[in-house]
Amino acid sequence: MPVDRSAEFALDESAHDLRDDTGATIKQFPDLPTGNESGASGFEYITWMAAFAPAGIVRKVEEGIKQAIASPDVKAKLENLGMDFRTGTSDELRKLLNADTEKWTKLVQQKNIKLEP
Repeated sequence: MPVDRSAEFALDESAHDLRDDTGATIKQFPDLPTGNESGASGFEYITWMAAFAPAGIVRKVEEGIKQAIASPDVKAKLENLGMDFRTGTSDELRKLLNADTEKWTKLVQQKNIKLEP
């Protein structure tokens, strides 16, 4: 669900099961409990986005994104959507991809999860 739509549900008092699963409190929703506070300790699910570019222009794309995020207008828009936006390097993204792949592969194997056609 898009972050801006989920924010509407977080503010709707009928949505009792919403929580932040990063272990951190969301600045825009200080009363929204974390996963640990909701009894789901040890559970972490973080949504992230990445930009991929040809090898020759990676650094240029990284710098362009960092400049855009530094803009007060862009930063305010992202915060209004409930996003905690961070930038990083291609090496940091590679490490994140590897860690997430390992984590979710382990879960799929442990739970014997199969895709159904």
